[in-house]
Amino acid sequence: MKHILLFLSLIGWLSLPVCAQNALVSVAAKAEKSAVTPAGNITGASTTHADTVAAVHFLFRAMRREADEVTIVGLSAAAAFVFLAVGLQNWGRSEKDYTAPTILGAAIIGGGPALLASGKRRRFSEQQERTVIDAYNQGGALPANITSRLRKHYFAK
Repeated sequence: MKHILLFLSLIGWLSLPVCAQNALVSVAAKAEKSAVTPAGNITGASTTHADTVAAVHFLFRAMRREADEVTIVGLSAAAAFVFLAVGLQNWGRSEKDYTAPTILGAAIIGGGPALLASGKRRRFSEQQERTVIDAYNQGGALPANITSRLRKHYFAK
């Protein structure tokens, strides 16, 4: 019983910062809906070349940070799953060996977010950031996936 309560308190403790961040994101999203067209273009204030480059830097850093957070949450969930599984196995004093299912469960719980985060980390890598900004500095347009993600809060006030 102690293990279950410890596990539940750990999950509750880990979810508090995520809930607070989601609340801030939803408030920011509501505020920006009026300033962003459905295509994702910024309306109202005109932006300079330097502002756009700074916003792209900020966007890439934010996406890399988000990928790191997803990885940390996934690995924490996998560790909590292993802790809970081992605790339940010891608590029941079972004769069966649950090593393989425990390892498989931890791999699924931690591996899924880690794979998603690695894909995001690759799409928003520092090398990709340099490539996008170099192309933009040479007079090219920003890629569609970057323009659609740029929002008002990425630009300097």
